[in-house]
Amino acid sequence: MKMPKFSKLFLFIVLIPGTLAAVYFAFISDDVYDSQAIVTLKSISGDSKGGITSLLGASSMASDSANLRQMMLSYDMLNHLEATPGLTKVWGAPSVDIIGRLWPAHPSQERLMRYFQRRVLVGFDVTTDMVTILATSFVPAHAQRIAQELLAESNRYTNDVSSSLAHLQQDAMDKETQQFYGRLMQAREKLAAYQTANGILDAEGAAKAESSLVDKLQGEEAATSAELTQALTYLAPSAFGAQSLSEKLAGLRAELGRQKALAVAPGTAGTRALEYRELTTNAEFLEQAYVHSEAALEQAKLDATRDAKKLVIIQSPNLPEAPRHLARLTGFGLWLLALFALFTVARLALAVHRERSQR
Repeated sequence: MKMPKFSKLFLFIVLIPGTLAAVYFAFISDDVYDSQAIVTLKSISGDSKGGITSLLGASSMASDSANLRQMMLSYDMLNHLEATPGLTKVWGAPSVDIIGRLWPAHPSQERLMRYFQRRVLVGFDVTTDMVTILATSFVPAHAQRIAQELLAESNRYTNDVSSSLAHLQQDAMDKETQQFYGRLMQAREKLAAYQTANGILDAEGAAKAESSLVDKLQGEEAATSAELTQALTYLAPSAFGAQSLSEKLAGLRAELGRQKALAVAPGTAGTRALEYRELTTNAEFLEQAYVHSEAALEQAKLDATRDAKKLVIIQSPNLPEAPRHLARLTGFGLWLLALFALFTVARLALAVHRERSQR
């Protein structure tokens, strides 16, 4: 009796491969064990007090956690794990389960990375900034060891990055402090040279003295002018008393004009006071900047002695006691879905071919 095409198609695409898969998952495939760990990054600088600073800090922590996840799945981590627990020794140990095991005995780095990413899953929750590690192996202790090494290397990486950034900040603050100190010394030298060149210790004091003299002359001018006005009420302009007061008033006004001209002329006490004030203000500003930079440098040195960010372990890697639940059943179910999908595509292709051949 000739078997229908549909039955042959189902036999070769679904039934036979499905039966082989059932035998494999039931009797051949090795049990796998999962060790889980949960970690997060925390900042211990304590400088975020809310608002924009807090939002930027949260964004930075999320970025650091995402970078940490990428580091866990990098070639550097793969090489470290290969050198420490010896991934290929357990994953590639001889077994009848040649499909689930790592092969060949000495795989290329790219092949090992693909297998590593199948056995080590690292998830990142953007809402809580938590990183979940799921290490899988055929031996419970080996799965736990992989998760432990992932945490240890991640902690070392976090400390190294934190220390490196702190030392970079310290070096930058040290250079800035040295620059401020150099500028402060130059400003003080300019001030001392100006005092020596002009032979003054306090230009502002000299300017105040000249200002006081002008004020005094203005007062005498006003008093003499008032006295002359009163004298002219009962004396003739040609009288001796009136003439004397007029000459005194003219002399005061001439001296007052000369003193005012000297006050604003180049090189006089007034202009020297302005130049002196500019030099002293610049020196005082640089001194304050130097003091602040020294304080920032001391803080940077303190930060360099401690970790700005710390890897906090929420859940330590557990030692699994039972194999992954429903692992074989899940694998078999996915295999059947793939076979039925392939069968559906093949059946549609045959139907289209049959329809065209009948035309």
